[in-house]
Amino acid sequence: QAWPGSPGQGDRLLSLMHVSNNWIAAKGLVDFLLEFIQFLGCCAIGRPMAYVEPGNLFDLVRCGVPLSLFWFSGHRVVHILVIFFYWARLLDVFTSAENIASALLPIKQLARGLVPACVVTLVGFCAFTHAFYAARDDDTALLWPDTFHHSFNILITAALPEDPHNMPMLDLVLTYLAVLFFSVFFLNIFIGVITELYLLEKERVGLTFQHVRASSCLTFLLRARVLPCGVLSTQVALAVSVITALCALGLQCYCLRLEESIPFEGTAFVVLQTIMFLSAYQHPDQPWAVTNNMWHKGGGKHYLWFCKPREPEEKPDLPSKDDIRWVIHQELREALEEFFPLESDTKGDSQNTGAGKPPMMPNLRPELFGRALRTVRVPKDK
Repeated sequence: QAWPGSPGQGDRLLSLMHVSNNWIAAKGLVDFLLEFIQFLGCCAIGRPMAYVEPGNLFDLVRCGVPLSLFWFSGHRVVHILVIFFYWARLLDVFTSAENIASALLPIKQLARGLVPACVVTLVGFCAFTHAFYAARDDDTALLWPDTFHHSFNILITAALPEDPHNMPMLDLVLTYLAVLFFSVFFLNIFIGVITELYLLEKERVGLTFQHVRASSCLTFLLRARVLPCGVLSTQVALAVSVITALCALGLQCYCLRLEESIPFEGTAFVVLQTIMFLSAYQHPDQPWAVTNNMWHKGGGKHYLWFCKPREPEEKPDLPSKDDIRWVIHQELREALEEFFPLESDTKGDSQNTGAGKPPMMPNLRPELFGRALRTVRVPKDK
């Protein structure tokens, strides 16, 4: 049996789509060159290992598959992979707007958090598939595709057998157990994990959006460090880009009208796309184009300032209102008793010492102060 997707008689139609094949393959080659230039930019700043991260490795795969159309233009698997990759890249265009990105980024970020749940689900699926294969009495049943299809139909769609009377008891019990365990346990856990991760990503979507934009800016600056950015002015580069796009469109229409591939068609598409990408980097007056560029030396240094919130200092322990009130009452009481002693205290002192009542200051009524002091409420614990 041939491997699914291998070239056959019906795949000639795919090879006849030479215009789209060559254009997409040329796009893959240009993307691969840009990834190589980005790696050179990392080397230029002294951090070559900064390029080795999952996102860049996935970009290499994403540009390598379309590039393979130069050699496997009639292979259906390659075409299917290219279709999925380019439809997925359409989401990257929508994330340029913050409002749209706020809705799309939480969904895109779910893939990383679902890895543990997917591993647990895969282990359960493999365990039940193995059990179904061991429980079958038919020796002619194959693991692929018979048992796998049977297990997938039961576990994923929760499909029960239509006629349980013709099934062996062991197979029937295993089917009920698989549907109950997989539908109630695994799928509900999977849904719960998705819900929790989505709410978490929704809360920090602002930071995620800033991270995506910062990554795009970093990629642009790394490539601008290697590419010549001062060859053309901005206006001339825009005109060249428009003319190149029109030439590419005209070449595609011409090849479609001929209904056959012309010599060096793919090479022409590569050159045209390269010119369009180089035109996007032509900004000779910008700081990133004239500073630390291997093609243009000169210009002053520019700095990027980072601001972060300062940690608040620990406030000293301030006394409470009751403490302040008690201190004020004590100070006031001592001051009043010093200058205007109470009548009871004065009589006691006069009886003990034989002295008379101390003179009072004129125009003052000490009995009012005494009455006020007697009404002062001091906390019991003081």
